[in-house]
Amino acid sequence: QNDTPPIVPQVVPASSGPVVRSSPSASPVFLDPRHLDTADVDFTDLAALSGPALARAACARVFASVFELLTEDTELPGRDGEARARARAEAVRLLQLAADTATGIEVRPWAERIASELCGLGALSARLAETDVQEIFVHGPDRVLVRRGNAVPAEIDAKFSCPQAIEVVVRRLTGTNFGAENPIVDARTLDGADVYAVHESVASGGPVVNITLPSPTEPRWTLERLLQEGALSPAVANLLSVCVQAGLGHR
Repeated sequence: QNDTPPIVPQVVPASSGPVVRSSPSASPVFLDPRHLDTADVDFTDLAALSGPALARAACARVFASVFELLTEDTELPGRDGEARARARAEAVRLLQLAADTATGIEVRPWAERIASELCGLGALSARLAETDVQEIFVHGPDRVLVRRGNAVPAEIDAKFSCPQAIEVVVRRLTGTNFGAENPIVDARTLDGADVYAVHESVASGGPVVNITLPSPTEPRWTLERLLQEGALSPAVANLLSVCVQAGLGHR
């Protein structure tokens, strides 16, 4: 990790990271969206909600349903145009059903966000492509901060649809399982970014993610460079590549 961010996560003990954010005192209790039937999503209790609470509840249920639909035979949805179009269409359909029950559902923009998270990197996609970004901090679905150069991290206008969306993006970035069963991930992406993530089951207000990007001026120690420098033999490089692709370093 580079410089310690001004907001330090607090990891809380768990039975089996980090801004502590309290939940609304009168929040209704929802079923875990991951256990909802894809073909029969119940939105009837959304009528009592509005604003951020409505967005969180509706998007969480729609995201979980579409994720299940797209991952019948795979661990993660594809990143191709066909998968994104299918995700967008199904999200629109379900959000329109939710809009029949509750007012304030923003069908099109929410569906686009969900499709981007399912088939890409969601709120992180544009920031990861910016060369002056040094670190990215995700403090739950509603807060994303970016540090550029040596400046203090600043909050940006970017959100995730739900906590599960952050989980999926972390899994896609690192190739590592991330969830309640594996609540802490410390990995490096193929592009040399260091990713540290703490699941919401052990971090209040989570999931919490810290991504430290390599400086564009620093040479990256890729397998190709290690081979060129003679630090690795071709056989060892091939073995390491296979192990990384299989996720063996995180088991």
